[in-house]
Amino acid sequence: MDEILALAISRGMRVITLSDHDTTDGLEPLSDAIKNSAYDIRLIPAIEMSSGPNGLTHILGYGASASSKPLQAQLTALRRKRVERTRKTIEILNRLTGETLSEAFLDRADEQDHTVGRLHVARQLVARQIVGTVEEAFSKYIGLGKPAFIPLEHISTEDAIGTLRESGIVPVLAHPIRTGLRGEELETFIIHLKGAGLMGVEAFHPSASNEDAKWLYTLARKYGLLVTGGSDFHGDRSMRTTIGEYPSGWTTWQQDTNDLQSAINQADT
Repeated sequence: MDEILALAISRGMRVITLSDHDTTDGLEPLSDAIKNSAYDIRLIPAIEMSSGPNGLTHILGYGASASSKPLQAQLTALRRKRVERTRKTIEILNRLTGETLSEAFLDRADEQDHTVGRLHVARQLVARQIVGTVEEAFSKYIGLGKPAFIPLEHISTEDAIGTLRESGIVPVLAHPIRTGLRGEELETFIIHLKGAGLMGVEAFHPSASNEDAKWLYTLARKYGLLVTGGSDFHGDRSMRTTIGEYPSGWTTWQQDTNDLQSAINQADT
């Protein structure tokens, strides 16, 4: 976490959100790193929950913590499914590539309650020089519809939102453009999720063009939803995103961040 903080400081960031997929393990270490530094930066703790068919609808949960019991119970069940899915993925990749990818990290994850997923496998493929980048690993082997892709059973998006609300956490639809929906279909989907308890939309994200971001921003305002944004940085040099970056045009980020913090404070009471 010291490396993440150092990167954030080097980028001149004043607010940082850690939103790992389906785990809160990194929140306390990053919080401690910030407390032990002399740099004035605000941490908004979060999580990114996978939900819906194939887990492809992601819900950000702002204000997440390791003490959120309904959330943690759901994450434990999902973590165990991920470990088994990843074992099967590695078996398929070994047959496809003729390599013997390591499964040691899966045993450690199972013992220590750590979350694993396709990104861990992708990094191993890069390290073995089977592919050149993480993105190539997904596009060639482990992405949706590729030869080593194995579906993972997830909770419904409505249940994910309900779990977050029950845990005192603010649910926001992550990278809406990646849902594959557009225009009226996406608007209808967001309205439906608002009825299930959704509180915001991640309008500013690398997957959203400036035009997309402006449309999502207007949509959020129309339906009284929070606006969030971020880089979706995963720490890999081979990926296009950089910490602290998001599509231009988010001129109201300070007010939107303050509104998000107020919503977190209210949800946690």
